[in-house]
Parts: sequence; C-alpha cells; structure tokens
Amino acid sequence: MDLYVLQANENLRTRGPDLDVGNIRLFYQVTTNIESSAPTINVTYDGTKASEGDAIALYEGDKELVRRTLGKGDVGRAGITLGLTVENNLSSGKHVITAKFIDMAGNTVSSNDVPVTIAEGLAVPVVTNLRITGESGVPQAINDSLTKYAMITELPSTSTGKIAPEQNVIFSGTVGTPGSSGEEYEIQAIMGNRIMAFGKFKAGDFSLKAPANTLEPGLYKDVRFVVTNISDGVNNGQTLWIKNHTAAWYWIPQSLRDLTGGAGDDVIPLGTTEKGQGTNIQTGAGKDTLIVGDYRNATDKSKLAATITDFYLGQDKVSIFGQTVTKANLDSYVKASSFGGLSTKLAIDLDGAGPGTTIYNLYLQNVQYNPNSIATIFGV
Repeated sequence: MDLYVLQANENLRTRGPDLDVGNIRLFYQVTTNIESSAPTINVTYDGTKASEGDAIALYEGDKELVRRTLGKGDVGRAGITLGLTVENNLSSGKHVITAKFIDMAGNTVSSNDVPVTIAEGLAVPVVTNLRITGESGVPQAINDSLTKYAMITELPSTSTGKIAPEQNVIFSGTVGTPGSSGEEYEIQAIMGNRIMAFGKFKAGDFSLKAPANTLEPGLYKDVRFVVTNISDGVNNGQTLWIKNHTAAWYWIPQSLRDLTGGAGDDVIPLGTTEKGQGTNIQTGAGKDTLIVGDYRNATDKSKLAATITDFYLGQDKVSIFGQTVTKANLDSYVKASSFGGLSTKLAIDLDGAGPGTTIYNLYLQNVQYNPNSIATIFGV
C-alpha cells in the first residue's frame, strides 16, 4: 500500500448553532476567522490497493487522533485524497502528526511526518460529571469501563401497569473552559451511531433529552459527546470529543430482537420476542438477571419465549416480573425439563398459582437439566 501525505492545513473552524423550525432541529455551519487547533491533514493513497473496511488514521506518537474506515467510494481508484480532521483540539505548541494505513488484518503503513504548530492561548472545553438517566429518574455515571458501565432497565411501576409508550434518556454533565465561566457551548450526545440530542448551553450544568424510542434496547459501546465552544473570542471553535463510553439501556419493545449484553451486571426484561424460541439473548459476563413477563399482553403467546445462549448457573438468574418466588412456591411457577439432551427448558407460569395460565418458555442453552438446579436458576 502506497501512502503519503500531500499537505497539512490548519483549517478554519466551523461552528453549528442550532435552528428551530417547529419540531425540526437543524445544524448549519458558519466559517470563522479564529485559528483552529484541530488541523486537517490531507492524505493521498492508492485506492486500487485498498479494500472496504481498511482504515486511515492520524497519530501523534502512539495516540490516535482520528480514524476513518474506508467505504465503497474510498477504494478502487489511484491517487485518492482524504482530508482527516483531528477530533480533539491539540494543545498549544509544536506537534508531529503521522498518517497510517491499517488493513483489516492489522498491517500498517506509515506516511512521512507532518509538523503542525498550534498558537498559544487556546483552551479546549472541559466536561465532567457525565450522566445518563432513564424513565426511573436515577442518574447513572457514563464512563469507558466495559464492566462498570451505566445500566438502565425500564420496567412498569406495577405488575398491572401499562408500559410507557415512550422510552427516552437524558444526558447531563458540567461543561466549561478554564477561567471562562461566561462562555457558550454546543453539545452533541451520540449513541448507537446517531445524534441523540444537541443544544446550546452556558458554562455550567447541561441536560439533553433524547427523542422517544430512538434506539432498540441493548448495550452501546459508542456513547460519544462533541463539545464545541461557540463564544466570541479566541476559543471560538475549540472542540472536545469524548469517545468510546458505554451504556446499557434495556426496555420492553413491542417485539424484542436478538440482544447482546455486556460484561457488567445487566438486568434484562424479556417480554414478547420477534422469533419466539428463535430469539437469542446473549447476556455476556457479569451477574445478570433476566426478568420474564407478558408486559404487553401478547396476542401471539408463542412469542413469549427466548433462548439464552450463555446462562451461567450460580451466577445468572431468572426472575418473574411482579412475583415473589421462593423455594416453597417454586413448583407453582415453573415446570422444568431437558431440551435437546444438553439444555434446559423452563415453562414459567407468569402468575404461579394465580388464576392466569400465561406461560413464558425460556430455553437455557448448554445448561444440563438437573431438577436440583432449578432453585439456583431462580436465585432461591
């Protein structure tokens, strides 16, 4: 792979105040004459030797500044030039940036070094106390941990209560630039590769509410924030990117698709599923709880079923929504049997000895059936 840098330009920053038209929120850009501390490096390469899925990234030493995965329009031609803009603004002073081509096997080719000098006196925004809040109103800290991440589980308030038709989240935190309490910022919250919410805020606390039902339930490892100073003055256009944070958001959709949890202690509600037994739930590592229920009064009772692909006996457990299961009453709630010789089938009566007979069928893949293990499965 031939890879070389044509030139490095310190681009003019753009900033995007929002414009409201009814319920439609739009971004637009204006060019400023403020010097940027996020330079654009123009990288030229031979696209006939590249493939979709390869990447070009900018580095300063071992620190990755930005990465672009090549798509269909970025390959197949010789002499392609891409402009990559550093995401987080650089500090004042001299920097040396290198472009790298990285194929899908991890092989790397580096370009020549590009020296860049950033003017003195520029300050990047500072963001702290990042939180995400669901319908319960309990804030959870957002961070980049894959085992101690924010985890939101949305359930009805009572066993007979209806599911709220809207499921949304609120992002919050504190923003500022050292020594400039009166400045204004544009903040974007991104999750599931979508801009969930954005707005303008003075220095201090901020809160962004996402539209309802924007994403499916699941674990999201791509929670990001883009914070840009839009105040008049030397810091106009200075931008902070916060990347690769994690949040688990589990709620009850009309029809749950396959779902993959994370390595934390997830609490996952299971109601009507898209493919019944053919719907696969991978809980991931951690001590996970599966809460089964007929939350939406399913018309097709065969869809009250799911397969758990990685249930760990003695670590994970099953719970029944709105019910208290004990060793004494366990037999009134569940009939267990062997399934396929290597797995366990749980036929769960969602109200036990009550008048209803709605059954939730849960298949624990590769959990050998043992009648003495059923209490352990339900954590009693």
